[in-house]
Amino acid sequence: ATRTTATGPTCGWQLASRAHPHWHRERVPPEVMDEIGFEDCDFISMESNWPFWRRFEDWPLPLELHVPCRDLDHLMSQCNHHRRTFNCVNASRGPESLAWEVNRCSLFLNRFAWDLLSLNNTRVK
Repeated sequence: ATRTTATGPTCGWQLASRAHPHWHRERVPPEVMDEIGFEDCDFISMESNWPFWRRFEDWPLPLELHVPCRDLDHLMSQCNHHRRTFNCVNASRGPESLAWEVNRCSLFLNRFAWDLLSLNNTRVK
């Protein structure tokens, strides 16, 4: 839907971004995505908790999830986001110390769960 304003045409996504600050046509609010639906999508990129994918278990087409592998640079980026320093000396003391350093920096660890492997009609790659 397009509506004309004093400054020119206003698109539907511009109106939506007024209702949902910090959102735009490339970053759509989850409630708007739910309203539109995913039926016409060939690819869905969703950074959400793993239970989000349960909604696709009874779809007529199989779902294939691609789980990204993250490297050390990604972990250091997360430390930087938290304004924390990864202590390599502490991390080298043993598995528990390493796990503590990693967990201190990690973000969004709830996006993956082993339960994804048991979802119906779903393959994790």
